Amino acid sequence: MLERKLLINKILHSEINDSAKLLYFEFLLNADTNYYVDVKNVNLSELDVSETDVKTLEEIGMIKRVKDGVLVITNNVLYETLNGIEPNEEISFSKVNTSEIKEVVQDYNSICTSLSPVIKLTRSKKEAVILAIKSGYNRYDLVKAFENAEKSDFLCGRLVGTTWRANFDWIIRPDNIEKILNGNYINRTKDNESDVLSDWG
Repeated sequence: MLERKLLINKILHSEINDSAKLLYFEFLLNADTNYYVDVKNVNLSELDVSETDVKTLEEIGMIKRVKDGVLVITNNVLYETLNGIEPNEEISFSKVNTSEIKEVVQDYNSICTSLSPVIKLTRSKKEAVILAIKSGYNRYDLVKAFENAEKSDFLCGRLVGTTWRANFDWIIRPDNIEKILNGNYINRTKDNESDVLSDWG
C-alpha cells in the first residue's frame, strides 16, 4: 500500500497533463502485485487519452512497455521518492469515498442542465473526480465551476456559429476547473468573443 501511495504522490506532483495522469491511475488500479498490467483488461476507450499520453508516461519512467503487449508499472521510482516524502504527504484513493464522487456528479447533473448529463458513473469519471479533489478543489469549488459553466454561453454552445459544448469530462479536468473559476468563459461582448475562443482547450 505504501508503494502505491508513493507512486500516486509522484504522479500527482508531476508536471504532466491531466489525461496522462488519468491514464496512469487507470493502469495502477488494474496492476497486479508485481505492477504488471495486461492492457486487454483495461478499457481505454472510456478514457480521453492518446498515444502521446502513453509516451509521456514512458519518458518520465512511470511505465514500460514489454514485447508481449503487457505494460509494467515501474517501481524503481520508489527509491527516488522515498527521500523527502513525509507521512502526511502520502496520498491514497481511500480518502475520497464513493459518496463524495456521487455528490459531485449529482451537483453537475442538477446545475448544468444545458449540458449532457452523466448517465453512468464509469471508472474514468470516478478517477477524474478523484483527480480534481486531489488537485485541491473541494465540493464548493466544483459547484461554483458548474454554476459558471451553466451561465457561459460559450461552454453551453449558445453562441451563434458554434456547435461545440462542454461536458462533465471536460469541465472536471483540473486545468479547465481553474480557467472556469477564473472567469475565462464568462459571457462577453462580440468584440471579446475571440478571447474566449482562444481559451478553449
